[in-house]
Amino acid sequence: LKKGLQPINESRPKSSHMFQLLLVIAFLRLPAHGTHTGRGEEFLGIDATAASQQHWSALSCTSLYYRVHECIFEDASCRIENLHFVIVFVILLVALVSTACLLSAIRDDKMEHIVPLCPKLLVKEQDQKLFLPVPNSTDVLDVLNSSSTPCCKVVVDWRDPFSSGTLTNVSATARLKDTTGSTLATVVTRRPTSAGQAVAICDASCEMFGFVEADGEHYHVRHRSGVFLLTLFGDFDHFTGNIEGFNPMGLRVCSFMPHNNHWAGIVYQHVDVGLVMCSIIAAMLHRRVKLVSAALVSHVSSLSPPLPRLGGASISTGDTKHMSRKQEEEAVTEPSHPVPSGDFVAHAIA
Repeated sequence: LKKGLQPINESRPKSSHMFQLLLVIAFLRLPAHGTHTGRGEEFLGIDATAASQQHWSALSCTSLYYRVHECIFEDASCRIENLHFVIVFVILLVALVSTACLLSAIRDDKMEHIVPLCPKLLVKEQDQKLFLPVPNSTDVLDVLNSSSTPCCKVVVDWRDPFSSGTLTNVSATARLKDTTGSTLATVVTRRPTSAGQAVAICDASCEMFGFVEADGEHYHVRHRSGVFLLTLFGDFDHFTGNIEGFNPMGLRVCSFMPHNNHWAGIVYQHVDVGLVMCSIIAAMLHRRVKLVSAALVSHVSSLSPPLPRLGGASISTGDTKHMSRKQEEEAVTEPSHPVPSGDFVAHAIA
């Protein structure tokens, strides 16, 4: 049998190991006897009656192997089907690549049509060096250029958390102004408990420009259309580390480092200084609002509300039956715990 198979193996081309494995699995699933009558016997050229009375031999398996190989690689109809499969695969691959390129072009087109937040502060020629005061004790920050002349300033306004009005969910606002005092942009910081985005950036006409989203130690600046503009990395709690900004392509657009109670930094060419300043201030305000909210919560929770007293004796459940209506009203209107004063809020903010 081996001698009879040697010329066949030499004259036939070898297929891949995967194809051989699939054929072996198919042979193992075949019945031990050729008890069925179908196209298999006709395909092998074996009489169905004879095939039903004899076992599948090694020669029959070898013949089936090479017949299948000829059908796949040498038969004209199989070659046409293979060609159709290749054409469909190429069309799908081209469609996938074209869709990816189209989406990338649409994103680039969106970024090109976005109007800068502060066109007056756009770096046009060479990289601009800036000096930003560390906002520890003052709420008015003068941003200086390389010649120590002010190019813009930031004015922070903190809202009273216990005031009533339509803007009670706003914790702080920061306005970026030019040297003439005109407002170029506004940063609005909401309370952590309010719904919606925590920090928003508005342009000079008070229209929504974008949002600043916190992601752990990072801050992502996103346009209102959904396009990401900037990502900030740095220490915004203690103001002792470097601050760096990167665009969506991963290129550095700004860099600041602490120097003599200032942040000395540089903003690279074709970058909006106003957007960089508003993003940094927004990250600072977001951290400080979180600290103030945590301080207020811990202060209120540390106060144990005492029971209302009348005549130096605490009111029990049995004594309330002998209270007059006036005494009940006084007991209800009496505050159960002191309200935090404005000095405490200012101290927590500082």
